[in-house]
Amino acid sequence: MTYQHYADYHVAPRDATVAQIRPLPVERDQQGLWTHPLYPEFEEDITTEALAKLLADAGIHRIHVFPMDCDVEQDHPAMQVYLAGGLDCTTWQPTTPAGDGWFLLSIHDTEDGPVAVFGNNRA
Repeated sequence: MTYQHYADYHVAPRDATVAQIRPLPVERDQQGLWTHPLYPEFEEDITTEALAKLLADAGIHRIHVFPMDCDVEQDHPAMQVYLAGGLDCTTWQPTTPAGDGWFLLSIHDTEDGPVAVFGNNRA
């Protein structure tokens, strides 16, 4: 399987007034979705540079975004529901990126389908 690498960046200095994002226990909803309470809200058309700044201010130095369709096979139950026009990510356990320090920031739906966003606060 191939994974889409969305962004890998190092940005400094950060805004010290912004709360720092740290790993939290993940409690997914009935559709299997979850977003870290400190994950910043932004428009889908945000530039990579603007997103990098938002996340760097919150202490996240690198992110990986894995679309569900790149992480599971077509016959996976979550993909079958999605391909039929529904949304149920409860059976999808996104693959954590290789290396130390990665933690889940969000599992959410986009115009292009469900994605898992992982962050790393190690510079």
